[in-house]
Amino acid sequence: MSNYAIILAVLVLSTMPVIFNYSIHMAFGQELEIGAKFIRQENEFLYDDVIYNLVTFNFTTNDNRICPSNTCTYIFEDGQLSPDLVTGEYAVDGKLNVDVNGTSESTTYDVRMDLEVNGMLEEGNRTANINAGTIGIGGNALFNPIYEYQVINGTLNFGESTLLYLRATKIQ
Repeated sequence: MSNYAIILAVLVLSTMPVIFNYSIHMAFGQELEIGAKFIRQENEFLYDDVIYNLVTFNFTTNDNRICPSNTCTYIFEDGQLSPDLVTGEYAVDGKLNVDVNGTSESTTYDVRMDLEVNGMLEEGNRTANINAGTIGIGGNALFNPIYEYQVINGTLNFGESTLLYLRATKIQ
């Protein structure tokens, strides 16, 4: 085999994971991942009413409806995690600011995440498995969102700070 053939074979093989990963992402449709850190904020008037305020937030998506250029910066404002009094599960509310990098375009969406917790995985560190739920973005995010996602999996880890990780796929 000539040197040229060996170099060509190495180049083809080295690009295969990139092509393969891209194909997998597109095969499963639009997805998003969220990582967030919250700090417990007790209500001074109601002892049992616990709210967790957002400290850090990471958001990635391949949904080009939310970020048409695929180069956006996401900021989550007024984010709060709280027990949902109706369902007994957890909810996250806030505003997602999508800034299209390199332009003056910016869009802000109301966000509502309803998370179904499937019990604690480990009692010692209080890590909960999130096995279902929905994420509504835009419009009336709770009842009639513009973009809606089904939670595939996630975790909610209650500790000194509360950590949330979610992965979801598009419903509508």
